[in-house]
Amino acid sequence: MPWPCGRYPEGWWGWFDQSNYFKSTVALAHGDLRPEQHWYPFGYALIGAPFVWLGRQVYFLPDLICLLLAARGFISFARTCGVASTSAMLLFLLGTCSSHSIRSAWAEPWNTTLAAALIWNALALSAREISTIGNRCDTSAARGGALNLALLGAILAFMPVTRPTDVTLAGPIGLTTLGALYLQRGSITNKIARSITLIGGCLLIWIACAALYLSIYGFHPTQYMIVSRNMGFRLEGLGWKTYMLLLTPRPWFPDGAGLLERLPWIAPGLAGLIVAPFVADRKGRWVLALLSVLITGYSLLFFSYVDLIPAGLWRYNNVHYFKWLLPGLALLGFIACRALTGVNWRLAAAALAGVYLATCIRFLPYRTLPDAAPIWMVQKSEPPPSWPDAYFEHSVLHDNQQAWRNINDFRAMPDSQGDRWIALRAPFSGVVRREQMKNGQAVAGTETLPDASSNELYWGMQLGFRLDPCWLPPYACSRKDPQP
Repeated sequence: MPWPCGRYPEGWWGWFDQSNYFKSTVALAHGDLRPEQHWYPFGYALIGAPFVWLGRQVYFLPDLICLLLAARGFISFARTCGVASTSAMLLFLLGTCSSHSIRSAWAEPWNTTLAAALIWNALALSAREISTIGNRCDTSAARGGALNLALLGAILAFMPVTRPTDVTLAGPIGLTTLGALYLQRGSITNKIARSITLIGGCLLIWIACAALYLSIYGFHPTQYMIVSRNMGFRLEGLGWKTYMLLLTPRPWFPDGAGLLERLPWIAPGLAGLIVAPFVADRKGRWVLALLSVLITGYSLLFFSYVDLIPAGLWRYNNVHYFKWLLPGLALLGFIACRALTGVNWRLAAAALAGVYLATCIRFLPYRTLPDAAPIWMVQKSEPPPSWPDAYFEHSVLHDNQQAWRNINDFRAMPDSQGDRWIALRAPFSGVVRREQMKNGQAVAGTETLPDASSNELYWGMQLGFRLDPCWLPPYACSRKDPQP
């Protein structure tokens, strides 16, 4: 919101992501198809274009509608899984309103708001078909469900138009639905006709969006696509990043918190990822299995995203990447906890205990020499830089093997002792040197000589285990060295 003492006194309109959404929305509303007006994929801008008469509050109504549609889709999906509407509504409120950070992620304009509405309605429509596997689908029922299938196809096509990474969700949902159509009892003619309806709805939206893309960018990748490709997703160090983003980043990062630290209620949901498909009734079993696979795959994908680090998860509300799946974890956790009172209570209890024990694992730093072990962090004693200067600076480091770029390969962070450099994709090798900076850019060939050992501390990584997990009070890892 506007704040005269803030970095952006006018409010979110000065933020990078939101200002580009706004620019693209206004351009589409006025028929301006110049590529420089459209940085991000245009799906979110399209739904805002009819509301430009609201001025800078252009996304208020679209976001509110998306929130209500997401709730509708979630409740419909939960009912298919055997959860009553009232309970489903409370679970949705838990996943969207239980934390100030989550509320902010829904209140601020993000394209994940539209994505959440699309995902939950796609899951709800797909769940209707999956839950009827083995049932007879007569001609009248096939005709009655044609509109839903065409709508599902349209939603699946529009998901990657809004966020390209959501193709990893749209693809499995679409393929699972097609498989469910063929497993339903009925004539092969009806099955083929219903499959064509689903695919036709998808093609219709895809062709329309492809035409708009060509009108804006031609046969060229967008600048956003090029930057994202260069940033990329890396599997190296995925376990460590998953630990920091899910449990706790301390003491590696001087500030920040893991998802479990801020939202401890998702812990039963992690158990539900494993156990919910096995304790649900036959109708909801495959539906919950699909949800569990999608949440797991999506989470690991974004845990591997180089630019997603614990410091930005809350400071810049990058938790918005996960806002669609938080209600899903609430639902899975509810089903896992409900199973404790049923015949499958042993399985549910084992899953909950297993999640607790798994989160007792610790990835902790320890002091070492630069050539004695893989180096995951370097602390440099110097006057602490400002947060933006360290976090966004285009600095370059050199170790014994290669050059490392800030943001892409490592992350610079200010702390009370000076600066710390945290490796993201692989550990440093040997002594680490930094190129001199000029006008915010690294000057090639100007690597500084290594400082005295008292000015640089090198940290390796060791695996530990204690029965007091660091995501629960008293947050033991926040008291480990190095101190912030």
